[in-house]
Amino acid sequence: MAKISDVVLLICSLSKSEKRYFKLFSSIQEGDKFYLVLFDLIDKGSADRSELKKKFEAQAKKASFDVTLKYLFKVLMKSMRAYDAEQNIDAVLLRLLQEARFLYKKGIYAECLSQLEKVKVLAKKHEKNYYFLEAANLELEYYTRTDFLNLSEQDLIEKQGAISTIIDHEKQISAHADLYQLLLHRFVQKGVVRSEEEKQKFDDLVLSEAGLISNPHYHSFHSQQLHLLFQSVYFRLIGTPELSLDIYHELDALFQKYSFLWEENALYYIYVMEGILNNLQAVGQYEGIPFFIEKLKKLNQKDREEEQLWALIYQFEIIFHIGQKNFPEAKKVLLYHKETLAKCAKSLLSAANAKVFYYNALVYFGLKEWKNCLQSLNLILNNDSSLVPDEYVTMSRMVALIVHYEMKNHEYISYEIRGFERKLKKKGTLYRLEKLLFKFFRSAIKSNDVRSEKKCLVACRNDFKSLTDQHYEEQFLKLFDFESWLEAKIK
Repeated sequence: MAKISDVVLLICSLSKSEKRYFKLFSSIQEGDKFYLVLFDLIDKGSADRSELKKKFEAQAKKASFDVTLKYLFKVLMKSMRAYDAEQNIDAVLLRLLQEARFLYKKGIYAECLSQLEKVKVLAKKHEKNYYFLEAANLELEYYTRTDFLNLSEQDLIEKQGAISTIIDHEKQISAHADLYQLLLHRFVQKGVVRSEEEKQKFDDLVLSEAGLISNPHYHSFHSQQLHLLFQSVYFRLIGTPELSLDIYHELDALFQKYSFLWEENALYYIYVMEGILNNLQAVGQYEGIPFFIEKLKKLNQKDREEEQLWALIYQFEIIFHIGQKNFPEAKKVLLYHKETLAKCAKSLLSAANAKVFYYNALVYFGLKEWKNCLQSLNLILNNDSSLVPDEYVTMSRMVALIVHYEMKNHEYISYEIRGFERKLKKKGTLYRLEKLLFKFFRSAIKSNDVRSEKKCLVACRNDFKSLTDQHYEEQFLKLFDFESWLEAKIK
């Protein structure tokens, strides 16, 4: 049975057209429709289970909450299958395969084989190898049952060879995808490499990837995409965003060349744009950000990508202004999207909306609106952050400490750094940056006058200047300008 969190997450992820389709689909269903009451409650933001159950039982007194939840999930999945059947190439290929099977059962062999040939041609064009293999194997099975009707031995060998070629390519793709996923998992979980020892842990993946791409027969859009994605993530991970940015531009050119392969699912291209924007931020080329934001805005995306696309565009519109220290303009962007941000705050915490909340906090920080800043950070820190990259959770806690320092909540700081430090030590992620901050807070909150406090700030600033010479720490510092804050406090 689906959990309430799964159903909430599913409904929150639906686009306007998907919700509209679900309502139309439900209108042709028979019987009581208590599940629509539950759908509307979730859609309006009642995500807490106990609160949701009470509201539902008050409106649908004859219905069981658990049974209705289960049925709602079932109808949602059924309607989305029907919705997808009208939207993408996979649905077209699946329909052609079903028609071919039906024609064979009715003894219409020539048309059956013609349908299978259509599937193979279409699947090969769109690099849908699973459907090619399914059609090719069905084709040989039908030829076998009909005693190889009108099929020469040479034709048979060629068809078998085509299957072997696709299988070999799929094995390579699978191995390549495994390597990329492992690298990406380490990057998402740990963030940028912060020591030479950590960098050496990735040598095995790099060597394995080099072995794969050396195969002269391994070549397709998918293989090139995986190679460039692997390289771009690796360069970001080891703290060379300039090289990663070059790779992402190659990816952009590749996607433009093969646009027909991803147009129906723009998420893949959105990931490429996100990589370019992340690297522009990392190298401090803020002036280049608006060009790619406009490129995203013009993207002919499906409704289902709207939410993720909005989060990405919003995040970098904020970053563009923060990077130029123009916090009033950043706040104008924030206020313009106030309604969407309120909805975002009611959703389950994800990597996308956690970044939105973090950059909201930086806007408020730049404007010295400390309570609003903490409120944004608490949306990350007081919720389940298992889907959020460690670096954003860690940085959120550090920024929160600075805000409490500005608000002179010294007793809270003393309590917080004990637990924070203990947690980082346990995970083995207590690095120089965190040690410097803990050292500063411990000495600063003990200061009895302005002079001694300023002495602590100057000492911390000098420590940070040496820290920026450390290549691995420098990339992590891109998330918050500690040195500018220290300079401002000293002055």
